[in-house]
Amino acid sequence: MIQEHPRYQKMVTHNGNEIEFVIFHKEYKLRSHAAKHFLHTYEWETGWIKIYREASLLDKYNLNEINELRTKVSDSLKEMNCPYIIASEMEVNDSCRVCNLFRKKCYLTGIEKLQSLYVELIRHSIEKVLQVPRYAEFVDFYCGQDILIGVREGPVIIRTSLLSEQKPVYNVMTSFVPLSFGIKVKFADIINDERINIKEKARRNHIEWYEEDTWRIAVHSSKENKVEKKITRTEKTAKEWIDAFYNFYDDKF
Repeated sequence: MIQEHPRYQKMVTHNGNEIEFVIFHKEYKLRSHAAKHFLHTYEWETGWIKIYREASLLDKYNLNEINELRTKVSDSLKEMNCPYIIASEMEVNDSCRVCNLFRKKCYLTGIEKLQSLYVELIRHSIEKVLQVPRYAEFVDFYCGQDILIGVREGPVIIRTSLLSEQKPVYNVMTSFVPLSFGIKVKFADIINDERINIKEKARRNHIEWYEEDTWRIAVHSSKENKVEKKITRTEKTAKEWIDAFYNFYDDKF
């Protein structure tokens, strides 16, 4: 049963409804994301460390120890000849998403405690997202999956997909501090960009915004308007193609 998963969580939304999550269903995914996002200096210093303090985890996780573990994990990756580790820094190149290194039962010194902290910070962030609230549910137009995406101040983005249709349980696929070329991004811009991302993924599928007002703290950019126009044009073209298809067969039979 999914409820027996070690990272299963039941959360309550702003209106009292329950939503169930598993924070990374697959262990190797948790391992790779904990390493990637905690080793990134800018992500750690501009986002994760703030949430760590906000979540009152200072007694449970000593900050000096965590920084030492980050260094140890970085050194372990270098010893494993990780092709994406930046030699002069602890950071992992974004290209690591295509790497199969973490699928193996690789041992990284210190990774277990970083994984545990990453799970705690994600859990804390999901609670914030559900209470503000600032999350959206929709069906991805391209893969057909039910998706839930949330954004919290910090800032942190959480992206999940439906794990079980029998009893809705969302699997956390990733959680990260959004950056642009290593530079911190304004929170209003992050929300605006994520709105665009959600609209692009949903295409003509319905989007349930929780709540609409919390997603509109950013000024709508011309970029978002262009995306909406692009989606409308694509839908119109598809409709014309479908009409032409049926008209063709109506003529034949």
